[in-house]
Amino acid sequence: MRIYLHFDVAHIIMTQQQRVNALYDLSASDYEAQDGHSITADEFDAWTADLSAVFAIDATHRRALDLGAGTGVFSRFLAKHGYAVTAVEPSATMLEHARVHGDNADLPPMDFVVGAAEQLQDLGLSGFDLIAARQSACYFPDPIATFTDLRSRLNPGGRLLIIEGIWPRSGWSDGALVDALPLACVQTRATLAYLLRCAGFEEVQGDWLHRVNAYHGQTHGAPGSRYFYWASVA
Repeated sequence: MRIYLHFDVAHIIMTQQQRVNALYDLSASDYEAQDGHSITADEFDAWTADLSAVFAIDATHRRALDLGAGTGVFSRFLAKHGYAVTAVEPSATMLEHARVHGDNADLPPMDFVVGAAEQLQDLGLSGFDLIAARQSACYFPDPIATFTDLRSRLNPGGRLLIIEGIWPRSGWSDGALVDALPLACVQTRATLAYLLRCAGFEEVQGDWLHRVNAYHGQTHGAPGSRYFYWASVA
């Protein structure tokens, strides 16, 4: 007897996403007050310096997708660097906080879309010069499939920017999610680079976020320290 499992897999993924959404719905109101989530005015220059290679191109009139935008911390960061930003976030509660954030008044208008990385095709989102996922790739249930899809949504010369960290298992409140998500607890930066190349990106470059880690008093490789990779489309 032949048994088809694709409906069960879709159900598992949806259940995981619902559980993640529930966690973030509860923390939305104080998310940016939690350590390491915001980009303060004092920290802004550190982020800009660490990501200078990504922002070397003129961002004027360029489109950026902030994937897993949360309350819009990195969306606002990208907008301040000149990008026309579309913020995509699966938690409607988090996204509403992003939509009404007081700093938006001083920035170009942004688009806010409720959705997950796996739903971009259904949402009709493509044609971006930059796709950024700041501390959200750890929630991708199938990173290679997602990175492959994101590559197809970049314009020629476009870049995918992934920002992650050395997240310890003890930092997760839901052990079942940790065991289900491939990038939940990555202890080596090589994992992310390997997955990006598996997804078809030929140019992959990355480094620690040197100045950001220093700002937070973090040693590279210690729990909570952060790094990035960017991958480009020819």
